[in-house]
Amino acid sequence: MIQKPAPKESEILRDRRRAFTLLYALSAWAQAEALIKILAGLKVPLRSREYAALCNAIATFYLRPFTISRYGQPLGEEMVPEEFKALHADLKDIRHKSAAHTDGSPLPGPTGRPKNAIFLHQYLEGARLKRSYSSARYTLNEAALAKVSLLMIELSKKADYHGKKIFAKYHRAWPPAVEGEFMLNVENDTGPMWIKMESPPDLLSDQGSTSVPGDD
Repeated sequence: MIQKPAPKESEILRDRRRAFTLLYALSAWAQAEALIKILAGLKVPLRSREYAALCNAIATFYLRPFTISRYGQPLGEEMVPEEFKALHADLKDIRHKSAAHTDGSPLPGPTGRPKNAIFLHQYLEGARLKRSYSSARYTLNEAALAKVSLLMIELSKKADYHGKKIFAKYHRAWPPAVEGEFMLNVENDTGPMWIKMESPPDLLSDQGSTSVPGDD
């Protein structure tokens, strides 16, 4: 059976989905920055579980806009400034090989330690031999996290700029000047750009954490 090719996106739908990606990126990076501040305030050891867990979450939020999305192409890595390319690659390693997946390997990595390996620790407690287990973790030190914050500032400037360009192009598509909740329509180009939510879903949001690009 010959499969029909997917219909080509219209310019309107493509722009809406690009706007979705850009606004989603701003939201994700704001959440990653919030986690960096939380981690700094905790003052936990670099090798602790708490530190590793928050590093995984930071990397996951940071990488979200660069991963596959149902509503269009992810952000391209050409968006990352040259001086941050190595850091971006480290964040991809944390997200892809530690936070979201477990690429177990018995062979030592560049640091001389196995990646995502399980370790057995044997030690004496009095006359008794005790055992415990741990796993290798990818983490970012304080200096690296400071660079992640700078990287997200630069990326957010670009996302905000391109988002404003799209919304300026469709400035006549804003909903009526009334209070309410509206959802960006990325499903089709036949309906309005912003759909009125009669009963907004009871979801957690980061309302107010990012500035929505406008035509001002």
